Amino acid sequence: AVAKATAETLPKEDDVMSVHLARQRAKRKHRSKKLQYQFLFKSAAFLVMLAIVLITKQVQAWYKGYTEGQNATATEIPGGADDVPPFMKDKEGEL
Repeated sequence: AVAKATAETLPKEDDVMSVHLARQRAKRKHRSKKLQYQFLFKSAAFLVMLAIVLITKQVQAWYKGYTEGQNATATEIPGGADDVPPFMKDKEGEL
């Protein structure tokens, strides 16, 4: 009777072990996915903030030149109302 009882417990122990190992693999996989998505989110947030900062700097630089150009005493100040941006002045690469 004792041998029969020990023979029945062995498969149960194997089942417990395999369930435990499966849980371990699932936890590890979930943790790595979580880290991957966290990194992706932080990278995207950084790029969005970088874009906002660069756009804000460009707008501030343009607005400073625009307001100086709108000044009544200003004559031919770079960045005035009718001043074209530098990339439009160069007609060299145009088709």
